[in-house]
Amino acid sequence: MEEFREVLEELMLVDIKPTRGWFTWANNRDGNALVKERLDRFVMSINTVAFFPFIDVNTIRQTKSDHNVVLKDTMGKKPKMNQRDPRIYFRYDMCWAKDKREKEIIKES
Repeated sequence: MEEFREVLEELMLVDIKPTRGWFTWANNRDGNALVKERLDRFVMSINTVAFFPFIDVNTIRQTKSDHNVVLKDTMGKKPKMNQRDPRIYFRYDMCWAKDKREKEIIKES
């Protein structure tokens, strides 16, 4: 692994870490025998990364393979033009049901 890191450094490449998913391979076994690893990576030159400020990388599970797909999206993290009202993203958490002031807090928010 150290040699791999040295090659990345020498070629001025950076590992673009996935936003969703991490492991790209699994042995598809159950219980304690299950092994997951991050074998596949997406690397880019440092200079190229500057041209894609919104780059997003995700791993997508495949049902008929032990390897996941590594998907690169160059516009993935770009801010949306028509942002919705942030209040619609509110989610009620069941732990608040125990709080006596929860109704007041929710109304105030």
